[in-house]
Amino acid sequence: MVRIEISSKIDYFSYPTAPSDLRISEPFQTIWEFHRLIAREDNILAFETYERQLAPPKIGQTYDFCSWWRKDQLLLAQSIPEDFRLYRFTPKSSEDHDHCEFCWKHICNEEHGDHEAYTNGRDSVCFECFDKYIASGFGKKLGDAT
Repeated sequence: MVRIEISSKIDYFSYPTAPSDLRISEPFQTIWEFHRLIAREDNILAFETYERQLAPPKIGQTYDFCSWWRKDQLLLAQSIPEDFRLYRFTPKSSEDHDHCEFCWKHICNEEHGDHEAYTNGRDSVCFECFDKYIASGFGKKLGDAT
């Protein structure tokens, strides 16, 4: 686990602040991922990161901050696996595909998408995101602790 503090010249951080990342836009590159917000004081945020990545961001460097999810997506990531069942996509009259709630991957009957996914009866989650966030329990570590 790594703890990093960042500060902003403006106060635009909204809930959920984590999970999120720091990026550079030209060329687009994620520099560092933040998994859990552990403290917030004005425009200074302290995060924990659970998966070791590249070298930490450079002090004094300016990066773009990007929150990954809406509140409902964070709550979905914190679900228990038993709330989900495997389903095979079948088109409805006006819908030719679903999307994974996390990565937006197509769930459909066509070649470019998954034919099966997990659902809780409301949301669809692809195999990769289900394993990464829900089945592993990793989603329960994410979010804002403050």
